[in-house]
Amino acid sequence: MRLGDLRMGEQAHIDRSDPMRKQRQIHVRLSVTNPTQLSVILLRNGQEIAHQETEIVETITDVIFEDNDIIDEIAIREAPFHPEPFVAYYARIEDPTNQTQWTSPIWIDI
Repeated sequence: MRLGDLRMGEQAHIDRSDPMRKQRQIHVRLSVTNPTQLSVILLRNGQEIAHQETEIVETITDVIFEDNDIIDEIAIREAPFHPEPFVAYYARIEDPTNQTQWTSPIWIDI
């Protein structure tokens, strides 16, 4: 998973002029050995915000999500474990046999 130049597990601080404050594009790369149907769920701050059912026929496929919510309006504030406002993205991937995989989060401090 990546968001701009950030890869899953990474954290970055964005300033007031960063275009990511208004729009973010999240790429989830899927790698499979056999064609299959997958559900890809994007979560932001622990809440599901987008869901795509995807038929994977290539061994590597990208699923792309857009988040156009203003980051200042969706940020978590005053968390006891993190003093700065932040947004965290991660994805959950489910297959037809109820196997689930999770990405590591990407953290954006504002």
